[in-house]
Amino acid sequence: MEPAQAPTESTWDMGLKLEAELTMLNTITLLKKFKTTMTGLTMDEVKKRHSQYGYNEPPKAKETHPIFQILRRFTEPLMAILLVVATVSLVMGQIMSATLVYGMAIVSVLLSFFQEYRAHLEAQKLSGLVSTTATAIRNGRPHEINIRYLVPGDIVDLSAGDIVPADIRILSEKDLYINQAALTGESFPVEKTAEPLAAYASSITAMSEIGALPL
Repeated sequence: MEPAQAPTESTWDMGLKLEAELTMLNTITLLKKFKTTMTGLTMDEVKKRHSQYGYNEPPKAKETHPIFQILRRFTEPLMAILLVVATVSLVMGQIMSATLVYGMAIVSVLLSFFQEYRAHLEAQKLSGLVSTTATAIRNGRPHEINIRYLVPGDIVDLSAGDIVPADIRILSEKDLYINQAALTGESFPVEKTAEPLAAYASSITAMSEIGALPL
């Protein structure tokens, strides 16, 4: 049994440590660990892993109900000031003035909400039209698939200009350079190799073969 993790260790630290440990495994051991081969997974195995692991995409944030979005807008500073002014007017008996200010606040909130809500729906439609694909080896043949359908153990074939579709371990390469500026801030592409590391790497910048096998 593995020793329990220290309570102060973050999920990111644990995930990074797991990836670092995988960088020290040779190709044969790595393939056995993920129960796959260089000819890729079978379609039946892909279906099983989809059921077990889900889609290869970040978790989506839970959307707030529109009613709560509208109510939250009334807590914004400007709306709060208008409501206070309207309430003071109402207490002082200025019914007409209070009604106008309340009306202005409600109309402003509703207009702002509907504009933002429509923009959100349009953004969702646009994101649904964008499809990023990757070449995965399955049943010994290359298949171009949407990256959300990749599963742990898939063998991915990367070519020049491709986007790295997941957390992957490089199994073979030739003159492979990857732009990892989003992770490390480096301005130039970094050379990647398929050779396992000889020792544990505590930094992602030292993982020269993370970069083709979804982890």
